[in-house]
Amino acid sequence: MKTRLRLPPAEAAALHLAFVDDVCRLSRGTAARRILALDGAPDARLRAIAAREGMELAAQGEGDLGARMDRALAAAVGDGQPAVIVGADVPTLPPARIALALALLERDEVVLGPAEDGGYYLVGARRPAPWLFAGVAWGTGEVLAQTLERLRLRGARHGLVGSHPDVDTPEDLAALRTRLLADGALAPATRRALGLGGGEPG
Repeated sequence: MKTRLRLPPAEAAALHLAFVDDVCRLSRGTAARRILALDGAPDARLRAIAAREGMELAAQGEGDLGARMDRALAAAVGDGQPAVIVGADVPTLPPARIALALALLERDEVVLGPAEDGGYYLVGARRPAPWLFAGVAWGTGEVLAQTLERLRLRGARHGLVGSHPDVDTPEDLAALRTRLLADGALAPATRRALGLGGGEPG
């Protein structure tokens, strides 16, 4: 749940659920297999989203963000196919970014989607990469720089897709509201959660 948004717990939980709903929706058609990895047991609303989208449900498991992403990536690439992880805090992400990331993995070992706050909203690989996640200063503006340095030192061929804002702070949330008011087709579940109207479910 997004505690840094400084919202009442119920409001933060509803907004997080809306983010998940929109990210699942925008991932439609990007891959034959899609997995919704959850922190904790799924409630009825998350099960309904996964059922609507034809997605598998999986537990993120224990550990910090790096350990959980490492586990999710290792499970997803287990059949020899490249995989991409997308964070739940980019409800306005253009779906083409996911398709581009998968296309880049035809040649690159790792692909990243830089977030505007110095982290990344997307990471993909062709095989398990625990070295990519261990010991990173998660939640800081150094995440992307640290990760790129690891890739450089390892000599790993990598690609980048376009940067995109994620939503971590009240300022991010205000910017998200502005984007949603400018484009009524974006993030329908998030629009409803923020009381902005429109945003018909699909």
